[in-house]
Amino acid sequence: MNKIDFKKLDQDFKKSLKSNDFQQVLADLDEWFKTAKKEDLNYNSALFLKGYILEFGNKDIENANIYYEQVKTIDNLWFTLGNELIGQSPEKAILCYSKVKKDIVQNNLNFNIGLCYEILKDTNKSNEYFNKINKETVFRETMQNPLIFSLVMFLIACIFAVCKAKQGWLIASCVVGAFGIMATWTEFKTYMKISNPKTKFWRS
Repeated sequence: MNKIDFKKLDQDFKKSLKSNDFQQVLADLDEWFKTAKKEDLNYNSALFLKGYILEFGNKDIENANIYYEQVKTIDNLWFTLGNELIGQSPEKAILCYSKVKKDIVQNNLNFNIGLCYEILKDTNKSNEYFNKINKETVFRETMQNPLIFSLVMFLIACIFAVCKAKQGWLIASCVVGAFGIMATWTEFKTYMKISNPKTKFWRS
């Protein structure tokens, strides 16, 4: 069993992002790798952390790439880290987003980069990325699936009611339908946020 708690290691890594001092985190990470197995649920994230530390802490991009090449779904990890850094360090968040090559919806990426530049009070760059958002695809990417799900559950509830199905089934379909409506509302706010980045609606 690994003596290093990866959850704590990950927390220490995030704390070190501000100072860019990864010396202790790197030592703990190397210790963690000594007993870690590739089947470990955290192994993929550990590879990513090691690559990041080597690149941005040690300025060793060559060895960093060795670790990056082993990381699965690396774009998702870059995007997630960028999201965590927006408020703390928008410049570093932009660096993370610039690493994303695929697997992330481009509208989301452009919106987040635009938001970073807005925080940095660079209106020109912010507008540049906001203007890249393809409004024609935003609805499909955010609203389409939740709407379909809600409509299907509503139809099922109606069918149960017409057929006088058992009360339990009717209640269950209504509950699931309610969750669908909640999901639709959440995605509607996302849709408004991304399709109208220059408005104040999404800030509420």
